[in-house]
Amino acid sequence: MEKVNHVNPGIILDLLSPPVAFGNCPPTLKTANGVVLYKPGKDSYDSPASVRIMPLPKGILKVLE
Repeated sequence: MEKVNHVNPGIILDLLSPPVAFGNCPPTLKTANGVVLYKPGKDSYDSPASVRIMPLPKGILKVLE
């Protein structure tokens, strides 16, 4: 993806503009895996506030981030 962006920087946004404009996102772009990271210095990791979930989106969404 980096090479594609280097050759034609606007192509990724051009590909994703129609779904955004029409409010329709393909189901394959809506799924992601996540990694749970514990925040340092917390007394207890039982609370959701003591962890951070880092999403690992597939393909094109990762490039857009």
